[in-house]
Amino acid sequence: MTPGPDPARLPSPTRLEKRTFGVLLTLGAFGFLWTISPIWVPVFLGVMLAVVASPLQRKVERRFGGHPRLLAAAISFVTVALSIGIVAFLGYFVVRELLHYLTRPRPSTRRCSSTGSTARASPACWTASGSRRRA
Repeated sequence: MTPGPDPARLPSPTRLEKRTFGVLLTLGAFGFLWTISPIWVPVFLGVMLAVVASPLQRKVERRFGGHPRLLAAAISFVTVALSIGIVAFLGYFVVRELLHYLTRPRPSTRRCSSTGSTARASPACWTASGSRRRA
């Protein structure tokens, strides 16, 4: 294999070439983002899955060899199952706390039995000893 040209000997790009490259790169990026805009979430999740699973696949392939597609499918399945499990676990606790927050009695809706006011710290609701009564 022969080495390529020495980068130090190559001519540097002109100002026009640099600007043309910048404009084409911007147009290409805009076109790419416009194309994937309807499906950006699955594309993003697929890229994240590939980034996370690629080193693991290389290790498992070296150890077991053989069937790279089967290993890729198994790793993808395990990664997706773990992701769904984590989201379900967190979702359960978020929904539980939300329901607890929405169903607990609000302090501002309690009424003082003697005056009928809704103020929690109303002096009229205090007992003779100085502590507030529970409404």
